[in-house]
Amino acid sequence: MQEMSPLDEAFKARLTLILKAWQMAIHNALVTGQRQRQIRADVDCEAAALFIVSAWEGCWGVAKNMQSVKTFRLCITQLQDYVLSLGPRSRSGNKPTR
Repeated sequence: MQEMSPLDEAFKARLTLILKAWQMAIHNALVTGQRQRQIRADVDCEAAALFIVSAWEGCWGVAKNMQSVKTFRLCITQLQDYVLSLGPRSRSGNKPTR
């Protein structure tokens, strides 16, 4: 993605639409999760959605550059931990409930 965006304005415009739609879908899912009390009320859904899309793209880009499935899995595991941290806290205080 990043390689082509500065070279082709039409590609950049289409890519921006896709990324915004992806971010909005995650945002909407997080808001729904808040309504269902599966996502904490203090989570900024817009910021979290942006971070999730950006982190996914970063994981993919780094793993692609390093030609490493292991790198991708390590990165995605951290992203998964972040997403789980958006859920309600357990009674002990710090860990999300699963």
